[in-house]
Amino acid sequence: MTQRRYKFTLSEETRKVCVNNLNEPENDESLHDIIDRFKTNFSETHPSLELIRADDAFLLRFLRSCHFDIALSVKTLACYHKLRNEWRDVFELVEDKSKLENVLKKGAAMSLTGLAKDKSFILLKRPGISGETVKHFIASLFVSYEKLLEEEESQVYGFTVIADMTNLSFRFGMQMASLGKRFLKMLQEVLPIRINMLLVVNEGFAFGAVFAVASKFMRTSLREKIKLHKGNLVGLQKFIDEDILPPELHGTGPALDCEKWCNTVTS
Repeated sequence: MTQRRYKFTLSEETRKVCVNNLNEPENDESLHDIIDRFKTNFSETHPSLELIRADDAFLLRFLRSCHFDIALSVKTLACYHKLRNEWRDVFELVEDKSKLENVLKKGAAMSLTGLAKDKSFILLKRPGISGETVKHFIASLFVSYEKLLEEEESQVYGFTVIADMTNLSFRFGMQMASLGKRFLKMLQEVLPIRINMLLVVNEGFAFGAVFAVASKFMRTSLREKIKLHKGNLVGLQKFIDEDILPPELHGTGPALDCEKWCNTVTS
């Protein structure tokens, strides 16, 4: 069966951003040509890797995250498949989302309603809040990013991430640190995402210990996007409007609805 080809349906303003910032072609026909070359290049370079999905919409995520550099897109897509095959104790949870219901319902990872000031999508992560394992937390992050990537604008405008470290214990933090290299590889080389800002709040001693280890594996570009706020939650409003931030983050926006996000991700 012939797959339906991708058709650009976003606004003209967003198309200009795609063209000017991401090097995306201005018309669908040229875009289809690049997607086809990307798919062929991947198959020729990695014949042993079977694509999880081969549709235009899925492949376009990787092209956009790599600014339409086909060689880099092939490398990222290969890393995506290899990590899924190698890190089975995490990706078995990703593939059976029912095992993530508890961690998601407690709000370990979720989207906020509304956008940041730069139009990026907002992901809140709260390590340690659910009482589940680090691998459950990492899997909840992965499925949350993938759910948000279904919103095409997130591929264009990127993500602002809020990391609330209130519940980060030293034990959980050390477990995170032990997986730091692989976890950061997931964020930096595997997921087809662009993180614009990483806003850290309520960080304590445990965070300092984790960061000391994790920063060794961070690219300079990611490290430069980290802003530490400690207990100064008002500082978040420099990047996100007060009426978007929930009361839990000293905003006036809608309260966090963890169960709704869990249903969105697992349905």
